[in-house]
Amino acid sequence: VKFSYEENLDGTISITGGSWEGIAELLIPSVYEGKTVSRVAYCSFYGRNDIASVTIDVPFVDSGAFHVDDSLRAVRLTSMVVSVGDWAFACDGSLTYLDIGEGVEGFGA
Repeated sequence: VKFSYEENLDGTISITGGSWEGIAELLIPSVYEGKTVSRVAYCSFYGRNDIASVTIDVPFVDSGAFHVDDSLRAVRLTSMVVSVGDWAFACDGSLTYLDIGEGVEGFGA
């Protein structure tokens, strides 16, 4: 999986998209290319219809990050996740499994 990202002022990065054609199970790692990943950015996965499950191992998931992803059936938030923005998994009609790690302090609407 090749991720695209933006560098943040604090030296961390935010995942903003990527290339994962044919990848059904996606891992958003806490470190990518030697850089600490701090968040999954808004709409980085908008309209992806091939990702069936995702495991997120970063502190923040922005609002709308997985908006309108009809194939997403399972989401696992590790204990590394602190906050999930509003509508982060909006319109995911097929989402049937959500595993929330014990580190999550805020979960949006």
